[in-house]
Amino acid sequence: MGLKADIDEVLVVWARAPWRVRVYLALSLILASTSIASLSETVFKWKGFLRDGVNLYRSAISDPIKAVAQNLLNYSLTQSAFDLVVLAILLAAASFRVAIFQPRGSFGRKGEFAALGAMVGVIVVLIAGNGTPLSLWLAGISMVASFLMNAWFHVRLGGAPALLWFVYVLAPPSLVGLLGAIHSGLTRQA
Repeated sequence: MGLKADIDEVLVVWARAPWRVRVYLALSLILASTSIASLSETVFKWKGFLRDGVNLYRSAISDPIKAVAQNLLNYSLTQSAFDLVVLAILLAAASFRVAIFQPRGSFGRKGEFAALGAMVGVIVVLIAGNGTPLSLWLAGISMVASFLMNAWFHVRLGGAPALLWFVYVLAPPSLVGLLGAIHSGLTRQA
């Protein structure tokens, strides 16, 4: 049922409802809008958790790997380009891992390899563009589109491959965020 149908239904009920139902509907609307108003407080609470995760990712994962890669390859990437390369590698690895478990020649396996190819293309664009605004924009749009198509594909596919893909994609960022929060809590001065 769409939003218009919901609004039409409320208007029909409102017109023939007794005053008690009207009061209940009005209170429900007020309470729903206050939960939306408290959304900024919830975002503020999550901001620290997300910042701790990003700080730990940068200091313990991203910066050391970036330094080693720059020394080995003698090629420098901007921080944002490097972060997108890491994210593309994460998405490509998830698709590759799920493709391994798919039967040969199946529709799911072909979809996984298509997603893997898209992420390799994103990595090439990022490295070739070296963090220029155009390369970051193209890579970002491609990654979001690929992620959304992959997520939709796996929701529709269902079963173990879908669960594996979501676990492979969501577990590393969640683990880094959790470890960042723990690290921040342990190193915080009282």
